Amino acid sequence: MQKTPRGSVVAYLPERFADWEAGLACAELNKPDAGYRVLTMSADGTPRRSIGGWTVAADLSPDELPDNARLLMLVGGETWLDGSNDAALRVVDACVARDVPVAAICGACTFLARHGYLDACEHTGNATFEFAELAPAYRGQKLFRSTPAVDGGAFITANGAASVEFARLVLARLGVRPWGDERAWFAAFKRGTFVEG
Repeated sequence: MQKTPRGSVVAYLPERFADWEAGLACAELNKPDAGYRVLTMSADGTPRRSIGGWTVAADLSPDELPDNARLLMLVGGETWLDGSNDAALRVVDACVARDVPVAAICGACTFLARHGYLDACEHTGNATFEFAELAPAYRGQKLFRSTPAVDGGAFITANGAASVEFARLVLARLGVRPWGDERAWFAAFKRGTFVEG
C-alpha cells in the first residue's frame, strides 16, 4: 500500500563508501509503504563507487538539499577524512539549522567528531582512540557511549559494525516499523533467526 509521501531521506555517499552500512535502512525507507524517497548525494553530484565495487549515481549535489528532507544519512567509507567530502559540512549545517536529524555511521562519525558536531550530544563511533588520533579537536569524550548506536537528538551515530542497530534507530526516528514488527525484523537481521509475531 502506497503511503502519502512523508519526504525525502538523503544518503550522502563518499568515494569508496561502505555499501553494507546503509543498505538495511535505505531498503526499508524506500519501500512504497514507508512513504519516504531515498535520494543519493555526493560532493559534486557525480557517481560514487563503493568498497564492494558498486557504482551509484548521485541524485543531488550539496547545493540541492530538498525542502522536504527529513533525514540526512552520512554513509561510512574510506575517504571521509581526506578532504574530498568537506562539501558535506554545509549540508550538515543546513540540516542542523532546519532541525533535520543527521545519521552517521563509521568513518562519517569520525568526520563529525573532527568538525565539532559531536562535542555536545550523546554519540558513539568506532572508538574513542580513533577519535583521539583522527579528530584531535574533538571535545565530546564525556558524551561518548560505548554502544553500537546512539540517538543523541540532532545526531544519530553508529560504529561500523552496527548497521542493523543504525537502521533500527533511523527507522524509529522516522516512524517506520519494518515488517510491521520491529522485534521480528531486528531478530532476523541481527541474529539470523525468524520469530513468530
